[in-house]
Amino acid sequence: MHLFIIPGNPPAVHFYRLWAEEICRKRKECTVHISPYPRLPANEDSSRYLNDMAEIHAKELLAFHRAAKEKVFVIGHSLGGWMALRLLEKHPDAIEKCLLLYPFLKRPSFKGRAILQLGRALYKVPFFQEALLSCRSFLERFVSDLTYVTDNELLASFSLVYHEQKIIGRHKETLHIPEPMREKLHMIYCDQDAWCPPETVDEMKQWISSEKLPTMHGFITSAKERAIVLEALLQKVL
Repeated sequence: MHLFIIPGNPPAVHFYRLWAEEICRKRKECTVHISPYPRLPANEDSSRYLNDMAEIHAKELLAFHRAAKEKVFVIGHSLGGWMALRLLEKHPDAIEKCLLLYPFLKRPSFKGRAILQLGRALYKVPFFQEALLSCRSFLERFVSDLTYVTDNELLASFSLVYHEQKIIGRHKETLHIPEPMREKLHMIYCDQDAWCPPETVDEMKQWISSEKLPTMHGFITSAKERAIVLEALLQKVL
């Protein structure tokens, strides 16, 4: 089994690597590839920026697929779910299943919109980004997970937030999944999710299979919740 994981934002690869190790201990025959988010040059065209990022993930996917010589399972968490749908649409022959974990696909809740607006402001004023990096040791006392997010990942996160807000965060139209894609899709969701609120869940459930778990959107930072998600995937999908 070959798993291709697209992280959410912030793209803290440390936690996804922990999950990859846990997956491989559970299923020794698994190979896991985590597709990173590189920092792209500044671009005001958010649609182009996100599509360019999806193309980078696509190149990683196709290289992984060629090396595996088999179809792969794509797992997209949060923003990674949006990216995963782009890959399934363009490269279905490389993908066995596409698993959306708490996907961020359209306008979030009020809390999510507030976070996006704050992130957008930080992106537009580089001084704030520099200040955050300079005092991160202080902030880590209150947000322990921040210790495992690199400076480059933080800066990439600001760029992603800016473009997410302009494209995904403002998307209000009803979601539609083309019929050829539906049988390969499965969604995991949770209650009280600012990024995948009930409206998004209800729209997606019209098209694809889904399952609610007693976890949080940021499950990836908790070993207990990573285990719950993995068990659900192993029982139902993988």
